[in-house]
Amino acid sequence: LVVRDTTNPEQLFAVNPICPHAGCTVTWKGEQNYFSCPCHDSTFAPDGKVLSGIAKEPLPQYEAKIEGDLILVKNI
Repeated sequence: LVVRDTTNPEQLFAVNPICPHAGCTVTWKGEQNYFSCPCHDSTFAPDGKVLSGIAKEPLPQYEAKIEGDLILVKNI
């Protein structure tokens, strides 16, 4: 899942959207600037770090960049 940084539109964040706690798919809450797990209400920062809830592990993160009209994502 790739989202833009709300403070710097040239910065991208790419994470695996599967919550490490229960395997549910997180959703992006753009106005609040975080990912949310619908199963247990865990929240994650744009870079995948746990903000709140029962999840203990962050969302796996990927390197992402804009190159021309493409978005490139690389496993790090």
